[in-house]
Amino acid sequence: MAPARAALSTALSTTLFTALCALPLVLVGCDDEAAADDAGASLDAAIIVDAEADMMLTLLDGAPLAGDEGLPQLDAEVDDPDAVPTPVPMGDVVIVDGPEDAPERFAAAPEGECADPPVVIYPEANTALPRNIEGVDFQWDPGRRQGDLLFEVVMQTADASVRWYTAADHLVPAEAPWTLLKEAAARTDDGLLEVTVREYRGPDQPVCEATVLPLEIDEGQLKGAVYYFDTGMGGIARLPVNDREAERFLTPDRVPGAFCYGCHAVSRDGTRMAYTRSFGFPAGNLEAVAIDAPSVPFYPGGERIGVFPSFAPDGIQLVATSGGRLQLSSAETGALLDALPGNGPPDGEDPVDPLPSHPDLPAAGAPDWSWQGEHIVGVIGGFAVPVAEQIPLGSIGKWTMDRGAWPTPPELLVERTDDRSWDRPAFSPDGRWIAYNGVGDDPGNGGMDGERINPNLDLWLIDAEGAMPPIRLDRANMAELMGNSWPKWAPIQGAGRVWLAFTSLRAYGRVVPNDPLDQDTEPRPQIWVTGIDPLAEDGDPSAPAFWMPGQNTQGGNHAPYWAPYEKE
Repeated sequence: MAPARAALSTALSTTLFTALCALPLVLVGCDDEAAADDAGASLDAAIIVDAEADMMLTLLDGAPLAGDEGLPQLDAEVDDPDAVPTPVPMGDVVIVDGPEDAPERFAAAPEGECADPPVVIYPEANTALPRNIEGVDFQWDPGRRQGDLLFEVVMQTADASVRWYTAADHLVPAEAPWTLLKEAAARTDDGLLEVTVREYRGPDQPVCEATVLPLEIDEGQLKGAVYYFDTGMGGIARLPVNDREAERFLTPDRVPGAFCYGCHAVSRDGTRMAYTRSFGFPAGNLEAVAIDAPSVPFYPGGERIGVFPSFAPDGIQLVATSGGRLQLSSAETGALLDALPGNGPPDGEDPVDPLPSHPDLPAAGAPDWSWQGEHIVGVIGGFAVPVAEQIPLGSIGKWTMDRGAWPTPPELLVERTDDRSWDRPAFSPDGRWIAYNGVGDDPGNGGMDGERINPNLDLWLIDAEGAMPPIRLDRANMAELMGNSWPKWAPIQGAGRVWLAFTSLRAYGRVVPNDPLDQDTEPRPQIWVTGIDPLAEDGDPSAPAFWMPGQNTQGGNHAPYWAPYEKE
């Protein structure tokens, strides 16, 4: 090995070795300074034990990490094509959960076929994961239901592999090896990470192997926090990315004086929130606060009814639904500023004329102000449901600003059909796309608007100019009747996919065993995230979705608003 390359290799592996030793891992050699000095450029033979997670893992390939946030990188100017790093053993294995000879048991098992292998139930095959995600809980159903269970979980990229041994039926990968795998996968063209679960059943029986689970580790990252309505809290929760637990942000127990807080929105810069202070769900007073002072409204409550608000890009103005109209107001004083044209109630009492080209669609709701400020998109329909302020049987319309005003009625982007109406539109950060959800007949009661949550909801996408046909996001939807709704975009974070959060009634493994069609059990909606490929030329640009780690699983979670946020 060339001297320059050898020096770099030692520094690289010493950095990684030191980082591993700093984590809650049992790694023989951490107390030995010579072991760190002689680590070489590879961790090929390292065997590590996670003392907190009660599992053992074997790091099979120590390919150099790539990326940012302090991860070591190779210097491109140092090059020795003949250099081959030498594997350096790290020491003996210490196993916390399971027999110490678990690797040998799997290796010695006879070959053969297995009739009932384990089945991975989360995540879904081909799910796209951001490269900085933590807290992914891989879950599987064992093929054998009796006796002592022992599993080997192999995660493999093109140049890195990690093996875990555990007696549990799920696995949350440890931080250091998980980072190695994600970085190794993200630097490849396809981001492929393959996961295989194998079940040991005894010395005379073959190992049962689940179908290989392919995943995509995308170069895009998650940043900020998601603010969502939590029925269990009766208010708004905040979930910073990669936190283990959501925070109570604006809830009746923290800020007394309301039945609940909801129907919220967050400003694009993440510094303000608007919401409805409700005394009889969901109608109530529209209020606004600073994110760092959620208990102190900018203006006294009780000024007017307003729900489902959206901020202008500067955070100074709001658009919200009130009595089937979209009204503009000051976020700082609550003063009414204007009303969007063409959406007055059908009784003719509204001073704003009904939409001339669509006189049967005078009501509007569920607005979203574009990130650039030039457009507002919303739902338009024949009437608004009193109190709830919803527009049933709605179509999607778009208003356009002209020299600081909104002079024209909305453009009809997506018209309702005989079996489907549209709701909850949201602009993408670059203004190119509008995500929204479809609404069909509820199979539980045969109507569009039952008291229970309608599972006949699905995600769609259309270009903001309406030049192309709408696209149903089949990969994100997973299947029919999954109750997918409330799509909201994350701020763009450099290259890679753009992340879209939404509410879904689908099951989250065995942790939240929802059945959207079960008439006797109310499901617990959860927040899910799909990656939208901005470079997709045609077809469905979404990927199978992942459950947002850290959210409350004991209540129903709705309306995920994503915003910049740095936790102190």
